Amino acid sequence: VIMGPDVHGSELRLEKIQARAGWSGVKAVQQGRVVLVVDDLVSRHTPRLVDGLEAVARGLYPNLFP
Repeated sequence: VIMGPDVHGSELRLEKIQARAGWSGVKAVQQGRVVLVVDDLVSRHTPRLVDGLEAVARGLYPNLFP
């Protein structure tokens, strides 16, 4: 999995990553496992951090969430 903040969403997109030299051979790119997490949920120490952790868990283990 390649995971990053959504504030870089225009740069961190599957299409752009696939176009980078050599990145088409990366397993996460081949499987479409590029996940953007809402930056505000994971970069600030607030109660919403729990929501950010859930977003990370969903990105890593999508089959465990309905």
